[in-house]
Amino acid sequence: MYGFGSATTRFESFAKIARLFQTKPWKGLGLIVSAADHRNDSYFAFKQYVGCEQSVFGNLIYQSIIDNTNHTWKAGSSFLYDSYQERYLDSTYARTELVPGFFGEYIWTIPNRFTLVIGNRVDFHNQLGTKWVPRVHAKWDITPTWLARASVGKGWRRVNPLAENMGFLANARSIKLVGDLNPLEEAWNYGFSLSHEFQLANRKANLVFDYFQTDFTHQWIVDMEIAHAIRMYSNPGASYSKSAQIEFNYSPLPRLEWKAAYRFQDVASDYLSEIGGLRRLSKPFLNRDRVLVNLAYATKYDIWKFDLTWQWSGTRRIPNAYVHTGDAPEVNAPAFSMVYGQVTRQFKHWEMYVGVENLFNFTQANPIMGAADPFARGFDATMVWGPVAGRMVYTGLRYKIN
Repeated sequence: MYGFGSATTRFESFAKIARLFQTKPWKGLGLIVSAADHRNDSYFAFKQYVGCEQSVFGNLIYQSIIDNTNHTWKAGSSFLYDSYQERYLDSTYARTELVPGFFGEYIWTIPNRFTLVIGNRVDFHNQLGTKWVPRVHAKWDITPTWLARASVGKGWRRVNPLAENMGFLANARSIKLVGDLNPLEEAWNYGFSLSHEFQLANRKANLVFDYFQTDFTHQWIVDMEIAHAIRMYSNPGASYSKSAQIEFNYSPLPRLEWKAAYRFQDVASDYLSEIGGLRRLSKPFLNRDRVLVNLAYATKYDIWKFDLTWQWSGTRRIPNAYVHTGDAPEVNAPAFSMVYGQVTRQFKHWEMYVGVENLFNFTQANPIMGAADPFARGFDATMVWGPVAGRMVYTGLRYKIN
């Protein structure tokens, strides 16, 4: 028998204190303080993980205007204290982070035409040094029916390799920390969005296009490309994420709403090759293409409501878990569709609904590798790329209290 268990205990407190100016509503001073104690005790058969985080965060912010409310600004400071203690198998890890920081932001507004946000932040990490985080956001109302948005900025974070990847421990793989361990992720993000409202056959329609890209300067890689091992290391090469989406919303008939969307994702990183050098691979378990179509209809006064959703997920790469040495050939999971539906009948004070998930009962065949012998080297319960639960029909009641 293979056992898994996880127990989490968390205590959290939060306070927000503000100094308001009744005659100057655009002016204010605020203080946000929070504290948390988070503990987790998990086991995957004979592998046990115990973690504890104690955290305190404070943020002081002041806002005002320059001449008028078309020019506003914010400034403040923050402080973060994080203490981590972790134990996995026979290894222990502990660290304490102290991060004071300062920030400022300026917002320029031309009502109903243009908005520009410029922000800068500087943090002083006691282990990672000084971190500068700029950002710029813009929104332009080109016409009453055309709207454009654009953004560029930088972000960073400290990685917790074990706690963030606990789901990958449900297997017989060994964890190997490779090279110069620098658990830092840092990236530039930028993108734009364009939306257009128009009339189609005298009915309201909306079209939205989004594109966003992230270019990592540092990224923590969880490498499962070799059977029986999980290698973790700082990315030695390039790493990026590109995402484009187009969405169409239309109401062809009164009380009938139709939504259709397509999303394309190109997410890839350079991995350490077994035969030397680097090998660029797409991110595993992430589909490249996705399509969603939704139909929603309601009768007069919402007495009856109908909702139907079809979602198509394209192929995705999965690690080749059968190759022990050398670079494995790429393996792709097949594309599949999921259909969801729900019907709701509304009465005066209550409503009844019935629905279905995974209408066509599609499931991944044999999602657990080596399930007959969970302590053998080939056991792996993390190679899941599709739904495991089949068709589910549900019903329920909602009662409304005035």
